[in-house]
Amino acid sequence: MRFGGSVVRHTTRAASAASPARPILGTFTFLNTTTAPFDQLTLADVQQYSQPVSYGITSYELKQWMSVALRAGQLPRRATT
Repeated sequence: MRFGGSVVRHTTRAASAASPARPILGTFTFLNTTTAPFDQLTLADVQQYSQPVSYGITSYELKQWMSVALRAGQLPRRATT
């Protein structure tokens, strides 16, 4: 009888910019000379953009384990004549 197995460990780490759960929000400050209605504003009207502050989780670590165990009996021998 034979026994065998395998164990694999994988770790994923992500920081704030790489985290898929991080919201993509920010604050636009428009030029004070802008008089266009909101739905007509363009990037040319923007004076400043600031990134959002942290709203909680800014990084994470995900550990995964996978294991497999097997047992194989000996195969019967073929009869020879």
